[in-house]
Amino acid sequence: MKKFSLLIFSFFIIAALGLQTASAQLIKIPKIPKPKPQPTPTETAQPAPSTDAQPAQPESHSTAGTAMGTNEVYAKVPEPPQSPLLLAETLEVRTDTQDYYWKMPKESEYTSWLPHIRFNVDYGGGSRLRYKADYFMPDGSPWYSETLEQKGTETPYIIESEFVSDKDQGKAIVTPGIFGLKITNMRDNSLVFQGKFKVIKYKPENTDARYRNLVDFYVDQDFTLPIGFTDLDYSSRAQALPHIRMWF
Repeated sequence: MKKFSLLIFSFFIIAALGLQTASAQLIKIPKIPKPKPQPTPTETAQPAPSTDAQPAQPESHSTAGTAMGTNEVYAKVPEPPQSPLLLAETLEVRTDTQDYYWKMPKESEYTSWLPHIRFNVDYGGGSRLRYKADYFMPDGSPWYSETLEQKGTETPYIIESEFVSDKDQGKAIVTPGIFGLKITNMRDNSLVFQGKFKVIKYKPENTDARYRNLVDFYVDQDFTLPIGFTDLDYSSRAQALPHIRMWF
């Protein structure tokens, strides 16, 4: 009987400890607030003020032909100057040859030559361009002068030696050498270009003594071989195409 009483007493002690442990593990559940009533369609929601609001930034668009984030195009056709500008990289001097010589009218197959020049001028004015070229012999003495022709309907204009059938009369020569050139704007008599060009004479192959005076002349352009030019071509008007130009 005493042993049974001890078991009952032990049981009550263990039960009491279990109740204390269970009560320590209970979690308090907070009350769930009731949902607020939604505004009716007639009510207007007012935005909450914010001190951190940033000003709206314009959207940046990237489209073909325009710069990033701007309205500027990548390449514009440059406005031509109101004062004529000779484009020096376009200046070309070549020999205009013929198979006769005005000093020897009875001789056939006798090659003589004259210089022929050509260059471009960028110009946005309305008046017609007027240029002349003066040529000088290797010893510096005057050779002859000629008025140059303006060609083309828009800038850059082509300025070139005249094509005249009897141009060689009294002017053409049969000797090579280093000759002088001066280009002048006839409207204000200003010097536009001054320099020299070298003419070389050579005998064509397979010619015998009967054609001793049949030769050829050309302007030595070797100095231009290591020079290249980069440019933009606006001829299409829709886009600017990069160009690289060299002399061969």
